[in-house]
Amino acid sequence: ALVTGPGFDLAAFAARADEALPPYARPVFVRVMPAFATTGTFKVRKIDLVRAGFDPQKITGPLYVRGEDGYEPITPDLFERLNAGQVRL
Repeated sequence: ALVTGPGFDLAAFAARADEALPPYARPVFVRVMPAFATTGTFKVRKIDLVRAGFDPQKITGPLYVRGEDGYEPITPDLFERLNAGQVRL
């Protein structure tokens, strides 16, 4: 999950990840959020992110998966194909 500003460029993020990270360390899924939910001690509530997973029905913001040409939005159809193992990640 990323908290970004209004000028966030997903293609530039993908290019920078390709440049700076080895293939195994590049994010496969990217969720863009306006802010992270935090606990009383200002820790990120990761359990909420884990429970939602990458299901577009549970997530209100933009959600992307890494494809051959960068990141593409996850639609309900693509989500079903991902779960069925029909899409190679």
